[in-house]
Amino acid sequence: MFIGQSGGLTVSGAGIVNNSGIMQNFTAMGANSNDIRTVTFTKSAASGAGVVYNLGANGAALFANTTTADQSSFMCHANGGGVLFHDSATAERAVFVLDGGAGAGNFGGGVSFFDNSTSASAVFTINASTADSHDNFGTSGSVNFYDGSTVGDGFLVAEGGMVAGAAGGAISFYEFSNAGIALLVANGGQNGGLGGVISISSQASGGTARVEIFGDGTLVTNGIASVVIGSLEGDGILI
Repeated sequence: MFIGQSGGLTVSGAGIVNNSGIMQNFTAMGANSNDIRTVTFTKSAASGAGVVYNLGANGAALFANTTTADQSSFMCHANGGGVLFHDSATAERAVFVLDGGAGAGNFGGGVSFFDNSTSASAVFTINASTADSHDNFGTSGSVNFYDGSTVGDGFLVAEGGMVAGAAGGAISFYEFSNAGIALLVANGGQNGGLGGVISISSQASGGTARVEIFGDGTLVTNGIASVVIGSLEGDGILI
């Protein structure tokens, strides 16, 4: 199913139920920056198991109230493909794959959590940019936590770049967000690519998360005197 031009689909009630036994697909992709196409979930709607959401350039999925991403899969492509969680929405046990952009000026797919939303037990593969980023780290895939949002017990992996100068995937905690009991991984880059990055700001909490950093994969604490996490493993970089 394709979301119509400059339009959107709003889902409420029980949400989307797939009883067909066949994987169902929704595609939201705009023709330009003025053509935004969204799938919005409100009240307590679920995005459904056995459903794939392909979010291309200028395409997005929005979760509000107490909605859930259920056991859906979200493919967040470069140049605008993203998912936003607000209020007390949850990513539940969904799977997210975030593509990186093709170098400077091409942004990666992103997922952001606000308010008291949570990524719960969801799994995230956060890919690096696919070309030299010229130090523009917005070109990789990214997952961002703001306000009082939490990770829960999910798994997030920020992949390293595979070509020279490519920015690694990014996981960032801002404001009063909490890394919960998640497994957070930043893998190193190859062939001159940059490693994945996990960043925890001054007011955010590392919870009791297990953090693994490899190669030039990096945990950034921004010079904070004391950051508490559950454990730190690997041969990566701590800043």
